Amino acid sequence: MKEEDLLIRKVGKSNPFTVPDGYFEGLTNRVMDSLPEKPVPEYKVKPLTWWDKAKPSVYLAAMFAGAAIIIKVLGYMHANNPDVIAAEEEQYETEMVQNMVDAMQMDDYSLYLYLSDAE
Repeated sequence: MKEEDLLIRKVGKSNPFTVPDGYFEGLTNRVMDSLPEKPVPEYKVKPLTWWDKAKPSVYLAAMFAGAAIIIKVLGYMHANNPDVIAAEEEQYETEMVQNMVDAMQMDDYSLYLYLSDAE
């Protein structure tokens, strides 16, 4: 604390930095004038070819063809899976028995009696 008081007595509390009058009024114009001129690049417009025009449609068609091939391959893998085949056969047999029972118009108790007498 003593050192701080000693420095304040020697230097004082006033701000030693000053700006000339009117310095900021024309600052933007002076900075812009001092910058070098940057050349504007020239852009060459490339003419569109038939490929540039057809490219999006070709890509879209290729995407749909790829999706169709993937679906076809997955369907083929699913159809040749033995577990799936067994499950589909079991479902078919269950549906067939249910259709027969519905056609005979038998209730569950009559079906039970029929099956127990068959043995």
